Amino acid sequence: MPPLVICFTLGALWKRGTEGAAFWTLLIGHCLGLSVFVASQLGAWTLHYTINVSIMTAVSAVLFVAISYMGEQTEADEDTLWNRAAAFDTSATNVTFLLNAKTHGWLLAALMLGTLILFW
Repeated sequence: MPPLVICFTLGALWKRGTEGAAFWTLLIGHCLGLSVFVASQLGAWTLHYTINVSIMTAVSAVLFVAISYMGEQTEADEDTLWNRAAAFDTSATNVTFLLNAKTHGWLLAALMLGTLILFW
């Protein structure tokens, strides 16, 4: 999961992220995660799973950033789903409830908080 979280988070919030970085982060990160899982099942890797997740998240973030800087940056299409300017655009906030980007953000935050409280 850590490579997937890094790809979504950095892909959505960092302009410099590339498609190639996401692909290679997913591929290498999941292979590394599988290796750590097998090693822990065999007793060769004895760290607690929460520490493993932290390490895998850090490794995935470093991979994503490094590969993004090595690759060529491409400009985002105008038809992208979300960008920072759209969040502050007044015409985007004057649309119906279901099309409002700020509403989506608040709903997502509320769902994440609810999930956190539910599983606490």
